[in-house]
Amino acid sequence: MDDVNAVKALEPVLDYSIRVVGSGIEIFGVVIIVTGIAWSTYLRAGFQRLQDPDRALAPAGSGSLCCGRYHKDGRT
Repeated sequence: MDDVNAVKALEPVLDYSIRVVGSGIEIFGVVIIVTGIAWSTYLRAGFQRLQDPDRALAPAGSGSLCCGRYHKDGRT
């Protein structure tokens, strides 16, 4: 009977430990997912700059690439 009492005495400690480890695993998973989204967004922006270097280098409103927008003087 002493073994049963010892296990019952350890039960709250084990329960808390399991909850802490589980929460740590969940937080780690969320950090991995958020980091992956941020990394892929960063890489995608870099690849888009590499695919069209004129767009990355042209100042805004220079008219070198119109992309379907109309200019004030009527050019397309």
